Amino acid sequence: MNLNSKIGAKGFYTFTAWEAGVLPSILSAGYSYKRAIWLAGLFGAKRKVIAHNNLIVTAGYALLAAIAADEEAGLWGIAIGTDATAPVVGDVSLVAETARSAWTYKASAGAQIERSIILPEASCSVFIKEAGVFGGNNASTTLNSGTLFARYLASYDNSGGGADITIDHILTYQAVP
Repeated sequence: MNLNSKIGAKGFYTFTAWEAGVLPSILSAGYSYKRAIWLAGLFGAKRKVIAHNNLIVTAGYALLAAIAADEEAGLWGIAIGTDATAPVVGDVSLVAETARSAWTYKASAGAQIERSIILPEASCSVFIKEAGVFGGNNASTTLNSGTLFARYLASYDNSGGGADITIDHILTYQAVP
C-alpha cells in the first residue's frame, strides 16, 4: 500500500467565438448552456475554436490548498485581456485585463470539473490575446480582483465586434506517480 500518494491538477480550455446574439437568444428561450452551445453549432454560428492546455500558476496551487482548507472561496470565473506575453508560473494577474465574467455553467464528473462563461459582444470587443481563471474570496466583476489560478494565451481579433465568446475550462485532478 502506497501511503505517499500525490495528487496533481491539469487545466484545459476551449475558447469559441460565436456569431453575436445567437447564444443569448437561445439561452433566453430557456435552453441550458450545453443545449444552447449544441443548437448554435447546428445553426452554423461557430466562427473559431481555440483549445489548449493552460498553465496553473504557483498562486493557483496555493489557492487550491486554501480552498481545500476552507480558507478561500472557490474558483470564480474567467477574465480576458489584450497582452500576448507568454504565461509563466509566477504570474499573479493578466497583463492587460479588459473584461471578466462569473461562471455561466458548472458541472463535475469523476475527477473533472467543467466551468464555462459567456462574454457578450459588448464586453469583449477587443483583440483577445490572454485569458485567466480567477478565484478566492476577493474575486468579483472588478477587473484584477481575486487570485489568478491559471493563465493562457488565445488570439482572436474581436475589436470590430461581431462575436460573443465562450470559454470552457476543464480542471482534472489526477494521481501523480
